[in-house]
Amino acid sequence: MGIPRPVARLLLEEGKRRPFRGSVLELGRCYVYLTGDELVRWAERDGFELRRSALGELSHDPALAAQGCVSDRAFFGALGFDRVDSLDVLDDERPTFVHDLNRELPEELLGRYDVVFDTGTLIHVYDQRAAFRNLGRALVEDGRAIHVVPSTNHVDVGYY
Repeated sequence: MGIPRPVARLLLEEGKRRPFRGSVLELGRCYVYLTGDELVRWAERDGFELRRSALGELSHDPALAAQGCVSDRAFFGALGFDRVDSLDVLDDERPTFVHDLNRELPEELLGRYDVVFDTGTLIHVYDQRAAFRNLGRALVEDGRAIHVVPSTNHVDVGYY
């Protein structure tokens, strides 16, 4: 799952409307398809106050890093988050937490996040009710869940 340029622009708009702060939980490790320079230019143009000091880390994907694309942690840090965690059912991309959203969320994750960000992970979760309940329980009071599922016309990708 990833954050293409149009999604990054939408997040800048959302962050300008209601500034990002605190902690974010991304579902899966997001691939970010833009460089730090691109993000800085867009933020300047849109009047978004970017935390530039966070932009030093390149993507965890070697091909994207070779193109100068920033990491998911750098991206969310630049948007204003102090803590960037990730959750995935597999450990292959080294998420902060390995957990199956079909199952009850561990106590340590309850009420911890200002934002839960999903770029399509939920289509792979069989028990949608459990997943949405878990995400709601992970949020602080007045937190927000942001679901970005770009239309790619994939057929039979997930369970739901």
